Order: sequence, then C-alpha cells, then structure tokens
Amino acid sequence: MKGRWTGWQLAGRTLTVLEDDHGLRPLVEKTLTDWVDSEFSHKKCAAAITYGLRFDQADPESTFAQLGKIGRHRSHRVHVAVGAAMLHLLSKTDHLYLLLRTVVSWSDDHRSVRDNDGLRALGVDVGTYLLRLRPDDDLKDVDTDPAMLVANYPDECRRLINRIVADPVFGPQALSVFSELSY
Repeated sequence: MKGRWTGWQLAGRTLTVLEDDHGLRPLVEKTLTDWVDSEFSHKKCAAAITYGLRFDQADPESTFAQLGKIGRHRSHRVHVAVGAAMLHLLSKTDHLYLLLRTVVSWSDDHRSVRDNDGLRALGVDVGTYLLRLRPDDDLKDVDTDPAMLVANYPDECRRLINRIVADPVFGPQALSVFSELSY
C-alpha cells in the first residue's frame, strides 16, 4: 500500500504543479473528472489525494462534493484515500464548518445505506478523528479540538456523535474513549 500511496501523492502533486505553474487548469479539471468517473480504484485514490492537495485553489464545496462522489466507491483503499484527504483538510480552519457539515451529511446519508456504498461508514470514520473518538495511537498526526467543535457547532456534533455511537464498528470504540475520559 505504501508504494501506491506514494504514487497517488506524486500524481496529485504533479497535477497541482501543472495547474499552478503551467496554467493547465482545464486539463487538470478534465483529468480529475475522468479519474472520479473511472471504474478503477487507483484513479479514484489519486483524485482524492489531488483534491486534498489543491484545496486552496479550488471551490471548497465542489471539492467536498467530489470527495463524496469518490467516497461512494466500495473499495477500502478508496475510503482510506478520501479519509486521508479529509484529515489533511483539517488544517484549513477557514473551512472547518464546511468540513464538519460534509462529514455529518455523509454519516447521515440514506442513499449510502440503500446502495451499500460505504459513504456513510466513511463519514462516521472521519468523524471519529474529528471528535478524537479513537485510541490515542490513531490520533498522533491529527490535530483537532473537539471542545471547540462542540462549543461552536453543537447540533452538528450531536448528530455526528449519535451516528458514531450507533455504528456497529465505531460505536464500541467511541464508548470506550468516553469511558476513559470519565475517570
């Protein structure tokens, strides 16, 4: 997986350089659209990483919409790439509310449940990082402030916590973290 990760980052960085330094935005946009619409998971992974890397040059809502579209793919590898892109975007504090709103909407996605495409699980997974409801070892490289999120966005955090606790995979883990915090 490490070799693939490096390849996706290289593809993403190459596209951002082509866009930024060579004025090839239309080509980059077409390439990303083709990758998002591709049936191949490796292209979707590269697109997800690229969207994370070029976030500052793109429309944030469009970027999150594309990441959601990619996240509907059933591949675990694709979910890891989209999750990594979302976690990278945590540093973009100007758009933290939009990121939180996106994660909440993914975790609430009824179409995902019907189609069994994994977007809902991806939203819950990213939410556990946002709210730091994971074991400490998983959070070494994640810089979030759940107290600030809850204070500023209580309704969104409440919805996200409800989804996380109700999830059969992440719920027990989150409850364990809550239990440790209560001591």
